Amino acid sequence: QALVAAHVAALKTIVTSTTDAGRARTLRLLIETNEARLHATAENPARLAQFTGTYEGRTVTLRDEKLWYLRRSGGLSEALTPLGDDSFALASLRLRFADSKGSMTLTVEQADGTQITFVRGPGSTAPPR
Repeated sequence: QALVAAHVAALKTIVTSTTDAGRARTLRLLIETNEARLHATAENPARLAQFTGTYEGRTVTLRDEKLWYLRRSGGLSEALTPLGDDSFALASLRLRFADSKGSMTLTVEQADGTQITFVRGPGSTAPPR
C-alpha cells in the first residue's frame, strides 16, 4: 500500500506541472486507478462472475475474488480495479460491463476517450481459475 500511495503522490505532483491536456487526462486516470486500489473493498464474487467470458477474443476471468482481463490469447492477464457499479480500471483504461438486450457487453475506453464495445460470445462464460 505504501508504494501505491507514493505513486499517487508522485502522479499528483507531475499532473500539476503538465501543460499537455492529453497527458494530464492520462495522469488523472492513473491517479483514480491507484486511489481505488488504495481504498478497495472486497467485491461479491457471485456478482463479478456475471462478467466473466470471452468478448470477441478478449477474456475476462474470476480469480482470487478479482476480475482478470486478457487482451489476447497467449498474453498475460491483468487484474482489474473496481471503480464502482459495473466499471473497472486497468491503468488508464476504463472498462464497463453492461447487459444490453440480454447480451453482456464490455466497453473499453482509452485515455483519449476513444471507446470500443465488445459483445460476449453466446453461452460464453470463463471457467474459474
